Amino acid sequence: MQFSYIKELAESVAGEKVTDVVVTVPPFYTQAERDAVVDAIEIAGLRTLALINDGTAVAINYAMTRTFPEPEIHIVYDAGASSIRTTLVEFSTVESTGKGKPKTYTQVNVLSSGFDRRSGGTELDRRLVKVLVEDFMNKKHVDITKDKRAMSKFRKEANRLKAILSANSEAVSTVRDTTTTSLQAYNQNRSDRECIQGH
Repeated sequence: MQFSYIKELAESVAGEKVTDVVVTVPPFYTQAERDAVVDAIEIAGLRTLALINDGTAVAINYAMTRTFPEPEIHIVYDAGASSIRTTLVEFSTVESTGKGKPKTYTQVNVLSSGFDRRSGGTELDRRLVKVLVEDFMNKKHVDITKDKRAMSKFRKEANRLKAILSANSEAVSTVRDTTTTSLQAYNQNRSDRECIQGH
């Protein structure tokens, strides 16, 4: 991690010296990984105030500009390239019980967090490529898995399909067959993709 560079950026924006930091980490980081992050922070000349899960940080940021007259429960969902993370958060407003005029504060309560460290956009791309290639080979009876150019086209198409199916229930996939230069169309739908993700 490039904490020295981040420190320089923060200082240029803040117009003052930055010495203390709160850093977000994925919830699946082990103690050894968290210790490595703290070591990197110290090497950059910074002091760690806290390491917090990234879902918690998103929830705090969300709550900073909002009020919650009634308690609300939200899910923070992050599907990255290499992992999927979720955080279940409750937002509510509480009143201070101290002396003086009562004040209200926003309370953020993390109820649960979960993750799949091996799934993500890259894994979904890989599975979509597998489905597209199997469909192609079943229809054309040609093994294209050794053809780097063809596989590159299937990877590109899988990435395009993933983006379309994230907002639509169906998509048509068209891949140029590099061995016969014919166009091959496949219908894909979101329920197929959800089955792919579950395997």
